[in-house]
Amino acid sequence: MPRRWVAALRANPDAPLEDIARTLAEGRELLPARLAVWVRDRGDLMARLAVFAAVPGAVDGLALTGMAARGREPVSAVHAGEESAAAAAAAFVAGSRLLWPADRPAGRVHLPAAPLDRRRCAPHLRPAATTDSRPASLLGPAAVTALGRFHPIDVHSSDFWPVAEHLLEGAPTMVGMAFPALLAEAFPGKALRIRDLRWIRPLRPAELEPGTVTLAIAPDGVATVSGQTREGKWLTFAKATVEAWDAAESGASNSARSTRPR
Repeated sequence: MPRRWVAALRANPDAPLEDIARTLAEGRELLPARLAVWVRDRGDLMARLAVFAAVPGAVDGLALTGMAARGREPVSAVHAGEESAAAAAAAFVAGSRLLWPADRPAGRVHLPAAPLDRRRCAPHLRPAATTDSRPASLLGPAAVTALGRFHPIDVHSSDFWPVAEHLLEGAPTMVGMAFPALLAEAFPGKALRIRDLRWIRPLRPAELEPGTVTLAIAPDGVATVSGQTREGKWLTFAKATVEAWDAAESGASNSARSTRPR
């Protein structure tokens, strides 16, 4: 490091000693390993740094080095005599901070920063956990009875996107196309014909008892979404008739003409 300072000072011969001293005293963060010299002029400074850079062990009485401790009182960076300057250098090496006197105006100069040991730092990356890329199921397992199939719908879950991603008048509400999506999941791998689809009223989870919303599919194909309100009343929210069919065999096609409002 002193060798780099000497080269920088030689390249900038007009930099005043006061600016150099203030830069070294206040212009950078202090590190535990320290070097201190006390000088009268630029020539003295460059000579001591050059000797230290060439033969660090031959600077007895010219420079001080050491590892700084914490909690030392600050000392002035400018002194009238060599003895007090040497004492300040010893205090700095021991852990004191050098203060530049307010009554000694001085600027700053560009000096090389302290070199750091190069060490490659890389995060320890663990193998990524295997995740299921399939979309989360909208329906719970079916309960099959003589009256039909009944799928629970956890509309209160934050993962239930037909509600979590849709607001009506500021309240989470099941989106209209959720009903066909629920029917499609209830008949996996089959083409469906959905007739007489009606939304009877908005389904807002905040108004319903958790665990009561159900998709029911009767043997005759009538499908309903219903649930119990917090007041104990059972309501039907959507209704349709659904059947599996083969579009290729029937020759039918989906078009806007086959859809009419109710």
